[in-house]
Amino acid sequence: MTLADSGKGAIVGAVVKLLPEWLQYALLGLVLLVVVASWASARRRAAVARRTGPSGAVGPRPPERRGGADFLGAHAPRREPDRAE
Repeated sequence: MTLADSGKGAIVGAVVKLLPEWLQYALLGLVLLVVVASWASARRRAAVARRTGPSGAVGPRPPERRGGADFLGAHAPRREPDRAE
């Protein structure tokens, strides 16, 4: 059921039409400001969550998981230490 189907939209529209025009624009601006602020806050929280580690402290990110055909993992040949001659 949508807002228009329930009759709530008609009630809200009637109440808004009773208000002076300047107040209608002020309320519209306030609603728009709340929407933009909540969007910005959600983006900020998502950015902070990406930067934090499992402990919650901001710091360097762990290395990316490597995989695919170019990564041998445990099957890679052991590297021998460089010998000084």
